[in-house]
Amino acid sequence: MTSAPQHPDPQVPPDPDQGTSNQSDDTLVPPVVTLMTDVGHGDELVGVMHSVLAQMAPQARVIDLTHDIEPRDVSGGALRLARSVQWVAPGVVVALVAPETAADGRLVAIELTGGQAYFLGPDNGLLAPAMAMVGGAERAVVLDADEYHLESPGRVHPARDVLVPVAAALVGGTPLEQLGTPVDPMSLRPGLLPLPRDGADGSLGCEVLSVDRFGDVQLNVQAEELAAFGERLSLRVGENTRTAALVDRRVDAGRGLGWWTDSMGMVAVVADRASAAEDLGVLPGDEVSVSEAGADEEGVTTSVTLGAARGVDDGPVHDPVQHQPEEHNP
Repeated sequence: MTSAPQHPDPQVPPDPDQGTSNQSDDTLVPPVVTLMTDVGHGDELVGVMHSVLAQMAPQARVIDLTHDIEPRDVSGGALRLARSVQWVAPGVVVALVAPETAADGRLVAIELTGGQAYFLGPDNGLLAPAMAMVGGAERAVVLDADEYHLESPGRVHPARDVLVPVAAALVGGTPLEQLGTPVDPMSLRPGLLPLPRDGADGSLGCEVLSVDRFGDVQLNVQAEELAAFGERLSLRVGENTRTAALVDRRVDAGRGLGWWTDSMGMVAVVADRASAAEDLGVLPGDEVSVSEAGADEEGVTTSVTLGAARGVDDGPVHDPVQHQPEEHNP
């Protein structure tokens, strides 16, 4: 079993429904710890983090945001945290991507929103976009107070041995300044999400932020930024060009591609019962040049009714087909 570090002023664990006991009521840290890592579920590490928290902060509710970030994908982790932060419960967020590099760098704790939230993680840009979305860092410390860490039988694991025990200490009422050496929040490494770029030909150079399990392609652009192009977009990836029409439902894309504003407020390219990512041939980080689609570009879809004789109770039958120019025989 885990031996909790000996805090300077050990306390009886707080009531599960209460905040911490050595802080004033207006600065209580909500007893919620949210975990986000790239460690996956292939071994015991996620369970170990839960077990450490259960022993050191039994009053805390633990939420797994995700542990399936691509290994070492710091920008992808930063994107997921930034997209989620407005829904994340107040409390302590533990975020770790690329643990082998984090162990060699500095780990930090950052205070936000008047002490109602703390971000813990490596100073590698992972936390910066989400911090900016909630008003920025107010105070920060480097986590170098070893008495709040767990002893490791070998190489220190940043999450198990440092970040999770420190999260438990914060939930347990330990003041931020006791957990490490104060640093200027302005010295923290920025983490910038990519912005669309204006092309010389009037197009907009966008980047694929993510591809979900359905093959939907999220771009780093919002619908308002594409208003000048209209509802039909030309999407160029390398030498290949596809068109996508604004749709309300996947089925409206027919056999081609559609686009809409996704649940995060970003433009996403979608397909009906198919992968838009495979159709475009893109992965996260790839560039997609967006412009207004010409009337003669391929991929325009429409719905036509097939069959003249149907029963009274039969609903309309639609089959999305590609519009092709009619051939005229001489």
